[in-house]
Amino acid sequence: MPSKLGIEIRYATEHDEADDLIEELIRRHPQPKRLRVISSDARIRRCARAKRAKSIDSDSFLQYLEHQPPRSPAQLSVPEVADDCTIVDHDALPSTEVDYWLREFGHPPDGER
Repeated sequence: MPSKLGIEIRYATEHDEADDLIEELIRRHPQPKRLRVISSDARIRRCARAKRAKSIDSDSFLQYLEHQPPRSPAQLSVPEVADDCTIVDHDALPSTEVDYWLREFGHPPDGER
């Protein structure tokens, strides 16, 4: 079930690899142009581009998260990315959400370093 932020967590229990599930989700999405795929895996990014979904590599997305000022939830939007994977929209996640994802990816927020 997607969160308010449109983030959905799936477990690839029925697939050999998580990438197989991700590709399937991209291919089967009714509006793939609305997807924002965050992955540094070339296979996943090729699949996203083939379906005209926007993609950004994980390092660039992390850099985006780390350099955004705190905003209220009402100002939240998913970042837009250009075809060359550069971010063209600078709306940010709330600082609590940024801190959560930084911890998830093994990068403690600035106040915890």
